[in-house]
Amino acid sequence: MLVDGLDRLSSRFWSAVLERDRLSQTDRLLADVFHGLTGNPHPVLERRERQLEAVARERKKKAIKAAALRRKKALRSARAEQR
Repeated sequence: MLVDGLDRLSSRFWSAVLERDRLSQTDRLLADVFHGLTGNPHPVLERRERQLEAVARERKKKAIKAAALRRKKALRSARAEQR
């Protein structure tokens, strides 16, 4: 009942629930005009997806580096045991 009057595009509550960026009516209109003229979605509409993809890439890089470091340590310990 409290959220009935909130705008689904510009309220912080609905932006969090719908996992979208909060955009004003003007921002949405300008993005629609950009899309109409270029045929491509405006970058502001895809900002959240790009941020999530960047975070996922960074996590993957860290995991790869950590795995490489563990392999390197395992090789060093195996070599030390052979000696």
